[in-house]
Amino acid sequence: MVSSIKTVAVGYILLLGIFVGGVAHAQSDAVKAAREAVIGNLTDIQQTEGDTLLTPQEKTEKERGLKKTALGNLLTLSILETEDVYTSLKGTTLTGQNETLEPLREDLMDRLALHSKSFYGLRDILEGTKNSEGIRSLANQFGDRRESSYNADIKKAVELLLTLRVDNAIDKAYDRLEKLTAAVKKSKGTRIETEAHFALLDAASTNLAEAKAAVLAAHEELSSYLLPSPTAKDTKLDVSAEKGTKNSTEIAKPKPSIQELDGRAITSTKEGYKNFIDLNNMLLGKTVKEPTQ
Repeated sequence: MVSSIKTVAVGYILLLGIFVGGVAHAQSDAVKAAREAVIGNLTDIQQTEGDTLLTPQEKTEKERGLKKTALGNLLTLSILETEDVYTSLKGTTLTGQNETLEPLREDLMDRLALHSKSFYGLRDILEGTKNSEGIRSLANQFGDRRESSYNADIKKAVELLLTLRVDNAIDKAYDRLEKLTAAVKKSKGTRIETEAHFALLDAASTNLAEAKAAVLAAHEELSSYLLPSPTAKDTKLDVSAEKGTKNSTEIAKPKPSIQELDGRAITSTKEGYKNFIDLNNMLLGKTVKEPTQ
């Protein structure tokens, strides 16, 4: 594979924004600083490419130095990000139904440790590299590793962290629902007020049930990562079984991604909390809107 420093860097930064920059994982200050350094390097390279005041030789030498610095910063960014996610996985305790995902957590930690070791090795070699071909070769090695395995591993790790955190948030919301239910049962409102209170509780309960269903679906998808990849024999269509059936030509709808499922769970949980707030306001005698379904 032939990769330029810019292509590798831009692809990696986009990866961080999509998989790691969201609610699943808070980036450390060191990671943010490293990311900004890489972006600055890309700007410098682009400006040098368009600098008409430099001779061809001066431009070549300057670009070589800038690309070496950019790759070094990119490897540092990769190391920091990998170690950040590794630390998050290591500090995560799986309980209840999530204990079944422990083998996935351990496998991802092992994989991230290998990626980090590889990035350290490439950065050490880069320090002693002085020619463009050597720099380009190291950039290609980094790009190959990123595309062949790192992207998938970091994606799975972030999905696991996000799903576990969303699940924990839902459990806390259920605790809140239980406490509010007890408070409503103890309240001495009119029949109409009590019906309104329970309507909000029912709406919140529905919200949380939807959230739990979504996060359980995400859990199931995460569990599929533990299964061996299907063989050609496993995936071969049984034409005789499908022949003449009504559904043989129908295209199955794609499954929602784990991020989409977690997003649905987050949205439903937020709606549940809106109903909690409305219920609390109602108990305090404030006017509220209709329950959020």
